[in-house]
Amino acid sequence: MEEKIKIYISKSTADILNKDAELFEFFKQNGTVNRNAFLNTLIVNYIDRYQLLRNSMTSAIEQETGSDGEAVMKILDRFQLSDSGMKTDTVISVKPTKQSSASIVYIQECLLKNSTLSGYFRTMFASYALLPRNEREKIIFKPVYDALSKAIENQKMIWFTTKARGKFRHTASPYMVTSSKEELFNYLLCEYNGTPYSFRMSRISAVFTLNRDSVIQPEVRSRLERMLEYGPQFAIRSDDEIRVRLTDAGIRNFQSFFIHRPVPCRIEGNVYIFRCSEDQIMNYFTRFGQTAVIESPAGLHRRAEQFFRNACRSYRSSAVIDSGQTEDDS
Repeated sequence: MEEKIKIYISKSTADILNKDAELFEFFKQNGTVNRNAFLNTLIVNYIDRYQLLRNSMTSAIEQETGSDGEAVMKILDRFQLSDSGMKTDTVISVKPTKQSSASIVYIQECLLKNSTLSGYFRTMFASYALLPRNEREKIIFKPVYDALSKAIENQKMIWFTTKARGKFRHTASPYMVTSSKEELFNYLLCEYNGTPYSFRMSRISAVFTLNRDSVIQPEVRSRLERMLEYGPQFAIRSDDEIRVRLTDAGIRNFQSFFIHRPVPCRIEGNVYIFRCSEDQIMNYFTRFGQTAVIESPAGLHRRAEQFFRNACRSYRSSAVIDSGQTEDDS
């Protein structure tokens, strides 16, 4: 099968599919998004889970209404497995690949019944789009997720490669696969060379289980557990307390900015004390400008100071746009 399959879906479903293809880094050699590769991966990895959902819904409707299977399938196709009420006025195309061709033939010969291939994919994509992003990521990267889960369950070490910033090889003791608090992405937490690490699952390209027992040192396990509390994407490498002094405006900002917000272990007046990752503190509090000052540890204080010095230097060296004049014109 080499012909393109046209599928009519709602704009909201199309937007999620397009965004996921970009967020999960499906790119062509020229840097553009490879939506076709993404959709074919979705079909191959979601077919079993989706068909279980479809079968369970069919059985439930049959029991409640007494309708036969053919009538039930028409209902499911009509209402798109909960994407009801939305116009299916957006067209996307899927060109089968070697990866997906067998799965598509299987769908045609065994699963369609009284539906069309286009209709089947319409409901499949609508069902996928209704899931939170971290669950969608588990589908798109199912082989990686399954391999990690099995190794963790069997308490075995893993050898894996990552594609972030080039291709790297790692041998580690896996601790857990968990999502960020915002349910955006999944992360592998592990001990790597005696240090806690966090790897975004979508950037792991291959996983192999080693015939070696996984061993996580107590101090590393303690930090991994704190990473679950603060945010799994930020690796905690120190047990030092971090002190941040906030102005009244800074406290209001802290109460308003939720993304990546660290949890204080205690508060002393306007000073908030944390035991989390220094990267998380930098990521979060540099947005506050002068309303937050990182007081300690000294190394992090200097790092924040240098961050703002570099920012000031960039502003001073750039052109100043004011009534059409540049710095050299004034």
